[in-house]
Amino acid sequence: MLKDGNGTWIDDENELKKMVVEFFQKLYQSVDGEGCWYETTSTFLVLEQDTLKSLGRAPLSDEIKQSLFSMGPYKAPGFDGFPPLFFQSKWSVVGEDLCNFVKSVFTGRHDLKDHNRTLISLIPKIDRPESVGHLRPISLCSVHYKVLTKVIAGRLRHLMDSLVSPNQSSFIKG
Repeated sequence: MLKDGNGTWIDDENELKKMVVEFFQKLYQSVDGEGCWYETTSTFLVLEQDTLKSLGRAPLSDEIKQSLFSMGPYKAPGFDGFPPLFFQSKWSVVGEDLCNFVKSVFTGRHDLKDHNRTLISLIPKIDRPESVGHLRPISLCSVHYKVLTKVIAGRLRHLMDSLVSPNQSSFIKG
């Protein structure tokens, strides 16, 4: 049960679903004319063609394996139900297939559509949440998708000092 905007407790599953969807749609929607556009050609580094090519090249199997094994083994599973631990403990069986998948995405031979499906779960921000605002959404992505993003993040890591100015670096390690 959760309280609605009027303080009334709602326990009907369909009403709860509607209330949660409406809350987050309103929270994350943009209002027409609210955004601003900035000229960025003078504020962002232009990457050299060689750097761009190296970022987009198909990863080696070792790079993929390193990305997988850098994940916490018990991180939440995606829609398929498999946490990183499954892929890590069964690497000798599933490793080649995972590597082939990741490489095929980088080379454009595989569509991400099936692996980009994400479950959204609501996690309480406080003990005994009473309203939708007391919950935060988290995305439960598949390990396949997490490995892809870790490969990309690993490649971008060494460029971050050049790409992000010091006053924008709050989420950059160091």
